[in-house]
Amino acid sequence: MMSQPYTFFWKIGEENQELSQWYMKSITIDGVTYNSCEQYYMAEKARSFGDTSSLMSIMSSQSTAQQKRIGKSVKNFDAETWAQEQPRVLYTGNMAKFTQHEYLRQFLLSTGESYIAEASPYDKCSGIGYSSETAEDNIDRWGQNLLGEALISVRADILKAKSDVIEVWTDGSCTGNGTAKAKCGIGIFYSDNDKNNTSVSLLHGRITNNRAELCAILYVLCTNSCLNNIHIHTDSEYSIKAITQYSKRWKKNGWKTTTGAPVESVAIIQYIIALIERREHCGSTTQISYVEAHSVNVNNNKADALARIATSRVVLEKKANVLMKLYKVPL
Repeated sequence: MMSQPYTFFWKIGEENQELSQWYMKSITIDGVTYNSCEQYYMAEKARSFGDTSSLMSIMSSQSTAQQKRIGKSVKNFDAETWAQEQPRVLYTGNMAKFTQHEYLRQFLLSTGESYIAEASPYDKCSGIGYSSETAEDNIDRWGQNLLGEALISVRADILKAKSDVIEVWTDGSCTGNGTAKAKCGIGIFYSDNDKNNTSVSLLHGRITNNRAELCAILYVLCTNSCLNNIHIHTDSEYSIKAITQYSKRWKKNGWKTTTGAPVESVAIIQYIIALIERREHCGSTTQISYVEAHSVNVNNNKADALARIATSRVVLEKKANVLMKLYKVPL
């Protein structure tokens, strides 16, 4: 008997086919879309050896079998060089595959702590060189199983991303609150010198402090992967209550307040709730905690400073529009 659980896969149409390189699900890497991991794998093989003709043929083909045949004939191929590249290519393709499609991510995580092995009786490089029926009796003679090892690494990194918690401080700043001359912006602070620290002016819609605070929270949710656990710190008690408490009552009332007036910033609040629910579906947590404003909390003060910069500077409208288009944030 095996001392640990194994997850075997090989052909399309058989058990665990989702783990196969030939499983037809599109992936996008560096702005290029491939119809499967196999197409990406063979395209990278052609790129590695400068075979433009084979690359074009691989990318124009919709058949994984044909893509493989073309890949086997790549010009200037060097086995030693490719052996060094294979682990990277297998990892990159499968990381895209199992993070860009939620049901595939869930499928990979469902394999638990099992050892994943491509049970191809004909391949001792990407696979183990034995079928699932004979694998147990030949463990000591298994091949490299590069594909299985790549899948195990992808699974581990997805789990690691889920176990870590991203801490972020958000704040909104507004002058002339609610007036025609109002200006406001948001500040997002992760840590010193973090490239994700952000200062953005709000140039559209009704300009209020509450809206700025909500937009800061929304910005964080839109610009982080749903795989990551996030802890948002805000000094806006209104935002926390609007998202976690008031929204339940507003929803029952058709998104109207107790006085019958439409809820302000309703689209932003609904979007935040939808993103939180989506993150829950992905198995990730979203925590929003209150931090006292203008206090000894250094990180909150830095978020406040970023928000004030955005308010006073007023980022060009062009930049704001790019951010909205890129992240689909209704700022």
